[in-house]
Amino acid sequence: MHLQENLYIDELTNIYNRRWLYEKYLDSEKFKKEGTFAFVDIDKFKSVNDNYGHLTGDKVLSMIGSLLKKVEDTFAIRFAGDEFILVSENHNKNKLTKLLEVIRKNLKATNLKHENKTFNITFSFGVAGFESGDNFRKIFKEADSLMYENKKKNISLN
Repeated sequence: MHLQENLYIDELTNIYNRRWLYEKYLDSEKFKKEGTFAFVDIDKFKSVNDNYGHLTGDKVLSMIGSLLKKVEDTFAIRFAGDEFILVSENHNKNKLTKLLEVIRKNLKATNLKHENKTFNITFSFGVAGFESGDNFRKIFKEADSLMYENKKKNISLN
C-alpha cells in the first residue's frame, strides 16, 4: 500500500477515514457529486467499553467497519469514535436504508462473546440524499437528526 493510501485508511477498522472524505469526496465542504449519505452510530457503545474493556470495544468497531465495507456500491468511512458514514452514488435513500436495516437486524441477532459472557450490539442511522454542490454540514446535520430519531426508537424497542 502506498504512503498516500495509508493517509486515508483508519488503522483500526481498515476503512476510509475522515481525511479521505474531506479530500476526495468534498470540495470546500461541498459534495462533488450527487448521492446518498448515511450516518451510523453504535447504540450504547460506552457500555461495551465499560463492561467488556476497550480491546473488546476495538473489536466491535473493527467488526462494524468490516460489515459496512461490504455494502455494495458504497464508501465506508470511520468518522469518529463509534460513528461511521456511508456514501453512495448508486443507491437512493430507500435502498441504502433497506441495506442498513438488514445489517442491523443480522447484527442484533448475533451473539458476541467476551470471556464467558455474551452480548449484542446494534446501531442507529440516518440517511439523507445530496446533490452536487450541497453543503456537507447541512447534509450531515440532516442525517444526524434522523439518526437520533432512529436511536430513540431503537432504544425503546431494546
